[in-house]
This record gives sequence, structure tokens and C-alpha cells, in this order.
Amino acid sequence: MYFHEIRPFVRFARLFMPSPSSCGHAVIARDCRLFLLQSGECTMLTEGCDAFVMQPGACLLVPAGIPYTILPSAGTDPLFYIVNFDFTWEHAALSQTLPLLSPGETGEILSAPQIVDCPMLCAPLPLADMAFLETELLAIEAELADQRLFFQGRASALMASVLTQIARTQCSDQPRHPQAVNTMIRFIQNNYAQPLSNAQISGAVGYHPNYANRLFLQHTQQTMHQYLISCRIRRALELLLSTEKSITEIASEVGFSSLSRFTKEFTHQTGNAPSRYRGCRQKRSEKTPPTKT
Repeated sequence: MYFHEIRPFVRFARLFMPSPSSCGHAVIARDCRLFLLQSGECTMLTEGCDAFVMQPGACLLVPAGIPYTILPSAGTDPLFYIVNFDFTWEHAALSQTLPLLSPGETGEILSAPQIVDCPMLCAPLPLADMAFLETELLAIEAELADQRLFFQGRASALMASVLTQIARTQCSDQPRHPQAVNTMIRFIQNNYAQPLSNAQISGAVGYHPNYANRLFLQHTQQTMHQYLISCRIRRALELLLSTEKSITEIASEVGFSSLSRFTKEFTHQTGNAPSRYRGCRQKRSEKTPPTKT
């Protein structure tokens, strides 16, 4: 098949810290895996690929059936965004996480197509400086967690976008995503609660604001301002769910200058006003039966 024909099926997505028992020995995934290291450091060993030392922002694509080993660096606990997926919906009936296999253990490996115009996706693919994928991976995680109407279709579209950006680094003549973009992403993530201008963000890498914004847009599909607002809204979602703070307090804490601006941006990105979002989640929680022990 050709790349434009892929329609990813996402089976699982979340932040993942491997347990000690899952590290240091080879395992085999029955579907494809995408790892993006969020923090910590580790070395990944995969069949047919040199050892890959992963720093935050590094990414590794592992096709189905390829053994891989996670080796955490001394004194660090690697934290990944991990996505389990297929390139097509052929096996969509298998919607739950599939257990890993050990080398030599028998078990069905889900067939994956050969992508003739981007064959690099059909082998282990290590990539550095891919932190800009984090926004879409978080959105995939949220879709699978919330399971709202048509969530699988939305997750599929987001994963197609992720794979498109990965494919572009391999198949296009454009330069790889520069470290400058990752630096600006981290600067925004660390300072989103403060008033931030494009000049301040671009100052983190010493670029002119207009050039920095074009670069940011080219490699993240968002302007610096749009990414800043997304960071603020993600933090607001966490605070709405985990604290009793008022909506006014939350708006101020995540960096909005007024409650009206916060409400407008929150509603635009989530489809609900902050008060309605908190109320819906509380009602859903109240309806959830207690877990049996």
C-alpha cells in the first residue's frame, strides 16, 4: 500500500513508566509501538537497529513482531508517551491491549502492510528531536480516555498526522526538525503561566519572532501562540478535575488575563464552558459504581 492509504487504528495510548520487571530483557509487541520519551533517559535495543540512546524528545517506532529491550540509564526512570496501533483497521475487532510475547513464545502477530513509498516505517525507526509530537499524542490519549462519540475516528486522524510528520522527516527534502523548535516548546511548557509574547519565546533560541513563528508552524502545525493556549488549557483541565479551585482562580493560575478570555478559549478547544465541563465530569463520576474489593 501507499502512505496516503494508511488509516491507523489506535488500540492504546498513555504516559507509561516501565516497571523494573519489564526492563532489561527483550519483548515482542503483537502490534506496532510508538515511543516518545517525555523525561529520563534510556537505551532502546531493537532487532536490526543499532542501540538508540533516548533523551527527552526522542522517538522510536517499532513495527509489530520486532523484539525490543528497554534499558533505563542509571538513576533515571524513563517516562514515555506510548501508542499501540496498526496501520489499518483490519484488526479493529481486537480493541484491547494485546499482551507482549517473549522471544520464542508463540502468539499471533498482527500483519502490517508494506508501505512502498515510505518503507522506513516498516522497520525500527529511531528519531531525535521529535518533542513537537507531544501535543497530538496527548490528544490521542484524551480521546481514548474519554471515549466520546466517534473517538476512534478522531484518534485515527491524529495518529495519521503523527505518522505523516514522522514520514516527512524521512522522505522529504526539508531539513529535520531543528532543536530550536524543541527548545521553544520546552520554554512554553515551563513558562505558560506567565504573560508570554512571541518575542520572549523566540528569544529562548535567539531568533527573530517572525522567523521563529514560521519555523514553529512548519514543524508543529501550530503557531507559538496557539501552542501556548493549548498548554494553558491542558493545565486548566487538570485543575478542574483535581482541585476545588474556582474557575476564576484557575484562569489566573494558568496564565489568562481575564475570565472571559479563558472561557472563550476553553470552550473553543473543548466544546464546553469550564463550568459545564467540571459539572459533566462530576456527574459522570457520581454515576460510576464503586469498585468491588
